[in-house]
Amino acid sequence: MTRFADPMVIQCPKCHGRLRKSRLASLSGYGRPPKVWSDGHSDISVLRAMSPLAHCPLCDGIFWHDDAKEIGILPREPRRMDWLSTLHAKLTRDKDGHLAAQRRWNAMDEGLKSCPRCNIPEFDHFVAALSLISDLTPSRESIARRTIWWRYNDSMRTKSDGTRCMGIPETSESFAKQNLVALLQLHERSIVNAPIERAEILRQLGRFDEAITVLMPIESGDREFALARKIMQFAIDRESILMEV
Repeated sequence: MTRFADPMVIQCPKCHGRLRKSRLASLSGYGRPPKVWSDGHSDISVLRAMSPLAHCPLCDGIFWHDDAKEIGILPREPRRMDWLSTLHAKLTRDKDGHLAAQRRWNAMDEGLKSCPRCNIPEFDHFVAALSLISDLTPSRESIARRTIWWRYNDSMRTKSDGTRCMGIPETSESFAKQNLVALLQLHERSIVNAPIERAEILRQLGRFDEAITVLMPIESGDREFALARKIMQFAIDRESILMEV
């Protein structure tokens, strides 16, 4: 079962407003293995909510979570106690801590309790993040470009019921290719060290022999050997489309 921990209250670095940031406690219980594609993306939708990029609903700005000041953990609002529950807690000296939890909640700042959640960033937010030079590090650039790549590929993915995840791509093929070439350049500059992803980028760009060369050093004892061999076979077959693995 997927569980979320109590949210973190953070401060938007743009407008200084207070926001709730989701925190994942555990990820399980899907009842089936996740669908995984050759670009490294899976269909575990909850992971999209855990993006390191955020959209502020207060100022409409985008920011990286690493830049946000952490205010503290916001506990869940305790269940309201009726008169019988209150009486029972008093008679048992609040052995379960319900009265204490209610008092702590009542004493908290109302602004903290009512602050909105960070919005999950949309496709255009990741594109916009590339132009915020003052906030952009090579690592963040790789995150933004990888997400743009994945989101473009969403139009080629299928759900478990066989329907497409998205009807039409969120951007043009030319922009998607330009972004993919830029992501490859981050690999070539050793900013990203992920041979399988590098090979997949080369394969999707139609540079099959280069993709095979990148994958050749991966040995049978390596954790991702099976995936590497699948992508290598796609390259040998001269297939450049996104594939489910």
